[in-house]
Parts: sequence; structure tokens; C-alpha cells
Amino acid sequence: MNQILVRLSDVTECEVLSRPTRFTVEVRVGGVTHLAYNTNTGRLEDVLRPGARGYCVRRRGGGRTAYRLLAVEYAEGL
Repeated sequence: MNQILVRLSDVTECEVLSRPTRFTVEVRVGGVTHLAYNTNTGRLEDVLRPGARGYCVRRRGGGRTAYRLLAVEYAEGL
């Protein structure tokens, strides 16, 4: 059974730089540093480490963050 649950467009690769708060992650997209919203408030110390490759999408509308973090590469997966 192969079904598509969500189709995402404009997914951008990013580099995780730091995690200033539970809900924000500092990322580098195209050489520019941005804040990205993170919905997972768990510890994630081994996943959200500096230099990790992540994937985000640009947020539409207002808010403090320019992007929303979708996934981070970890243990040969996302």
C-alpha cells in the first residue's frame, strides 16, 4: 500500500547551527542564517546538533521564524 499522505513543495536543504529555544532552531539556508520553527519540543540533543543536514520550508504569513524545520538526517534516515 503506497499512499501519499502529504505533498510538500519548495523543500529547502539547510544546516542546523543551534537550538536557542525549544521551539526554534537556527539554520543556514543558502549561506544566510535564519530561525526555523520546530514543532518537536523533545530533547533531540543527538539529532539537532550543529552541522546536521536538515530540510525546511518557507513559512507563509507572519511569525518570528522564516522557515519551518521538517526533518533532519539521522541514523541513515530522516
